Amino acid sequence: MDQVLRRFLLHTASVVIATLSLVVLFNVIEDPYHRFGTRRIVGLNHAYRSVGTLDWLPLRSRLIEVTRSDAPIVLVGTSRTKQGFDTSAEPQMFNTGIGGADVAELRKIVDVASRRPIPPRMYVVETSPIVARDDARGRHVEIEPGLFESTISAAVTRASMMILTRSLAGRDSQLGSRDFFAPPRDHDRPTPTDGELRIHPWYTYALIAPSGVELETYLRGMAMRCAATKASLIVHEPPIHPHLSSHVAIGQAKAERMRAYERILNDLRVELPACCIRFIDAGARDAHVCSDDTDPAHWYDSLHFDGIAGAAILDRVLSSAGECGLLTLASATR
Repeated sequence: MDQVLRRFLLHTASVVIATLSLVVLFNVIEDPYHRFGTRRIVGLNHAYRSVGTLDWLPLRSRLIEVTRSDAPIVLVGTSRTKQGFDTSAEPQMFNTGIGGADVAELRKIVDVASRRPIPPRMYVVETSPIVARDDARGRHVEIEPGLFESTISAAVTRASMMILTRSLAGRDSQLGSRDFFAPPRDHDRPTPTDGELRIHPWYTYALIAPSGVELETYLRGMAMRCAATKASLIVHEPPIHPHLSSHVAIGQAKAERMRAYERILNDLRVELPACCIRFIDAGARDAHVCSDDTDPAHWYDSLHFDGIAGAAILDRVLSSAGECGLLTLASATR
């Protein structure tokens, strides 16, 4: 009886160890958290950049990659930044756009990027109406996960499965990408007509915050990191789809959001002069000047603009930055 029990336990232990070993090997090969520096191979693990809102993976990927970049200008924002600001031919810029990002996540990206050996000279930060979600991933996620979390946890295994599935399907290949700029897969489709345009709920949010002081806390955190490295902080409110420019509720939400950001940033400009701070309404343009972002053909949907419109918007933001932009460009070319 003892021999039978011993044999059973030995067999069970062998199965468990073999299974765990395979799980560890699988997660090391897919390497969702970039812990092991696994080489990226098309069809096996190349789609690691594109995994969606799965646990903390999207934010962690950006934190890791931005620390490896030496670009002097870091673009920080939501899916509008990710899809609309084409940095593929701009080595001086690094796009960290993350779909549905809240201000806590944006602050985390700025914080981590500012600790590079050569910190960025400018942060171009898109406003977000979501200040901090309940999961608080922007407050607590660390760059380096623990060994257990990287190899055998349920979260990393789910992420590995998603990466493998997308890689096998040939989806979302950004193997040669420098950053996280990624137009939607169906970007060749025409923009919806006015009658078919669905109003994205993001537009109707003024500010969603756990408390009244949260937004100031995160913006102050960004500004303090910029001041510590004498960088520029350019915060911009993106334009509204041209078909929705006269929508009353959208206009009211935008005005309320802008007032909150502008009040805080103006106070921080006085308090932290070492950080060159500007707040820019990227939708404010000369009504007599034609711009690509006023053409509905350069919008994917009611919220997201394409790379052509994005180039016009980004140019407007940088040109409106005044001496902040000049200081950044001068230091970037030294």
